[in-house]
Amino acid sequence: MHVPVSDYVLTLDEHGKKHKIKALVDTGCSKSTVGEDIVKKLKRKPKRKSKPSTVNTNGLINATHEIRMSTWFGESQSDREKIEYDVGKGKSILIGMDIIRRNNWNNDYKNGLIKTKHGIFEKFDKEFMKDYDKMLKKYLLNEKEEGDGLGNETGGV
Repeated sequence: MHVPVSDYVLTLDEHGKKHKIKALVDTGCSKSTVGEDIVKKLKRKPKRKSKPSTVNTNGLINATHEIRMSTWFGESQSDREKIEYDVGKGKSILIGMDIIRRNNWNNDYKNGLIKTKHGIFEKFDKEFMKDYDKMLKKYLLNEKEEGDGLGNETGGV
């Protein structure tokens, strides 16, 4: 069962300053992903992947770049993890099954919550989901024309 829930994570920009960013815990996402707009905001430089990877379950979106970022799922420095994210479209960070499995998070599907040692990720608010769904649909419709969004032609991949 796929249950989108949300919270914030903390990460660092190029100067080591902490930023609080909206995150979506997505049990339907195999690999964690960060939106390219967030990468640009943080002035981080993603590296090109040797082989693109599929980001979502329908196989339509391929990630061509990745980035390694320190990420906190709680306020404490001891909660810090160095996570490799695929860089994709979006305005948030998608926390995928790679992180969920590694941290043994307790999924409470009935109430739409994920309980972690750092706290509880709540259900995602409807306004954000509407914006996110619109953005994803637009991307899927324009994928062949726009490239990967990082200045590289994808050739309709």
